[in-house]
Amino acid sequence: MASALIDLLAAMEKNGASALFITEGKPPAVRLHGQVRALTSEPPTSREAILTLLEQIPPLARARFTESG
Repeated sequence: MASALIDLLAAMEKNGASALFITEGKPPAVRLHGQVRALTSEPPTSREAILTLLEQIPPLARARFTESG
């Protein structure tokens, strides 16, 4: 999962995008020149999106999220 996020960030940098959007049910997208554009056609599941992001946050924040949702 972490490599998926790294791949998305690399694509973001390669394209000169200013924002990355990871949303359940929608393909990962970037903001490029003021427009939001999909990077892939494959949307992540809710579980995939959450796990991808949880791997990147500090342990205390991860614990809080896991406890409170």
